[in-house]
Amino acid sequence: MTTAPPFGGSPRTIEINIDPYKLRSHNLSPEQVVEAISRNNITSPSGNIYIGDKNYLTPTNNTVKNIEDLGDVPIFKGTVDNVYIRDVATVKDGADIATGYALIDGKRSVYINIAKAGNASTLMLSTR
Repeated sequence: MTTAPPFGGSPRTIEINIDPYKLRSHNLSPEQVVEAISRNNITSPSGNIYIGDKNYLTPTNNTVKNIEDLGDVPIFKGTVDNVYIRDVATVKDGADIATGYALIDGKRSVYINIAKAGNASTLMLSTR
């Protein structure tokens, strides 16, 4: 007997919903929000720092661990006030839009692919 690999479901997605009025009030563009997230949520290779005769490893993984922390990403650093993602957008955990699903009698259902191995008996499988 063989098993089919699992598939389906909705992959995790982090939603950042920008309020255009708040963005405009800070004289910012959506591209600046995207750039700020790209610049502040990256995985970089680690490096070495040599101080005297010691070699220190420096991890530089800057990926956000908690999605709430994305709100603390600065978009613009001003001389008086900084503007953060939380000032112009909401951040929430979500899921991608489902693009494929099974319907049985018009209702959403689970699709399970069943396959038999070449040496298995269909009759034996159906009587278990």
